[in-house]
Amino acid sequence: MIMVMMAMMMLSILTLASEHPMLLAMLTVLQSLMISMFMSMINSISWFSFILFIVFTGGLMVLFIYMTSLAPNEMLPSPKTKTSIKIITMSVITVIILSPLLPKHMMSQMNMTDMEQLIDFSPAISYFFSMPTSLMVITLMTFLLITLAAVNSMMSKKPGPLRTHK
Repeated sequence: MIMVMMAMMMLSILTLASEHPMLLAMLTVLQSLMISMFMSMINSISWFSFILFIVFTGGLMVLFIYMTSLAPNEMLPSPKTKTSIKIITMSVITVIILSPLLPKHMMSQMNMTDMEQLIDFSPAISYFFSMPTSLMVITLMTFLLITLAAVNSMMSKKPGPLRTHK
């Protein structure tokens, strides 16, 4: 669990050092994967983190398509890549050096019964799908479907980026 948290911190630091949209998209997908792994370790029901990851990845795909249609074809800058590799290497070395210094109770797996007492999603999920709120959820899903169809019909059919490189 500590290693996943360290990897999430390393990805956050790397996100601050990058400027290219493609690299930011890759780092965001990796960060969402790490968050889903962390949630499945903490929570006894792993499907919740899986569904969250799928929904988040779908939103990222929409953003990725939008960014690639706006931005012209650019290569990743090599000096930033070298700096990013140095940051990753330093972070991995720091994690390896600090791992033995962490207390043993932090390195062991948490007891799932303790975690179930801390975080219990069953009342939240049953409230989410109960009768008064289920109508709002169905309305929201219908609205999102209609919005998706409207945006899809407004898209232009010409190939290539929307904005050209100057």
